[in-house]
Amino acid sequence: MQNRTLGIVTTVITAFICGCIGLLSCIFGGLIARGTPFDVTSNGVTAPQTFPPAIGFALLCLSLLFILIPLAVGFFTLRKKPEAMQPQDIPPVLLRKCQLLGNNNCQRHITEGFATNTQGPCGCIGS
Repeated sequence: MQNRTLGIVTTVITAFICGCIGLLSCIFGGLIARGTPFDVTSNGVTAPQTFPPAIGFALLCLSLLFILIPLAVGFFTLRKKPEAMQPQDIPPVLLRKCQLLGNNNCQRHITEGFATNTQGPCGCIGS
């Protein structure tokens, strides 16, 4: 349960930080790519200035990256990891086949997932 809480906290923090940066760069990237002039003040003189559209498109790509980061963090921290196969989940047919071959300790062979028709460490053949 503690890992799940940590995953939620990291997802919220990255969503807030990267989301704010991503949205701001998306807004300014769109404005710059459209050619919208910005008022620039230098030494008390204010003049409208436009930036090259390439800067706007770069900001749009960067904003996409910053928006995808929280999604990736949420996916990798909150997903359910597949559980290992338990001995009670082993089909009785496989256990019976191994017992007929004279190997009563075959549960390890089946749970380790040896390929079909290969010999496991206990000597039985996977089915």
